[in-house]
Amino acid sequence: MSLLKTLTENALTIARTTNNNTTQISPQQAVVLSIINHSQTPLRHRQRLQKYTFLIDQALDDGTTLYNWRTYDYGPHSQQLRRDIINLTDNGFITEHSKTSLGGTTQHRYELTTTGEKELETNITFQNALGNTIRSVVNEHEPMHINELIQTVLNNNPEYKSTVYKQLP
Repeated sequence: MSLLKTLTENALTIARTTNNNTTQISPQQAVVLSIINHSQTPLRHRQRLQKYTFLIDQALDDGTTLYNWRTYDYGPHSQQLRRDIINLTDNGFITEHSKTSLGGTTQHRYELTTTGEKELETNITFQNALGNTIRSVVNEHEPMHINELIQTVLNNNPEYKSTVYKQLP
């Protein structure tokens, strides 16, 4: 049985009820919360969150995948992951802070809210092998500059290099 199917069947899907509204968190969204939780500092860059999730996806050795990945400007990218981040933000599980530099680029920073922290505290799934995988990926790659992380992912997965990709400094 695939890990993702097992997680789903074991009720990884979390329901949060507030004022008779129920917000469902998918197994994939719970992984995103856990990635953010395991970062030593607020997680910076949308691409960092994409690459961590991709690396965790690769580490699932049972043939399952968390997301569908496609080639994008800076390597593997998932639109569903982007939608999940928006959903988690809109439902109060994470906050996204945006800052635009003088050069015009926007950097995004992600943090768990108190609600997101409480969801993880009640979720025992991340005390198993998947939790260890998430911790391992975050701990190994967090010290890397974002360009180094992207380059590492692309060097190991050249099939995700886009035609507009340029060698990063």
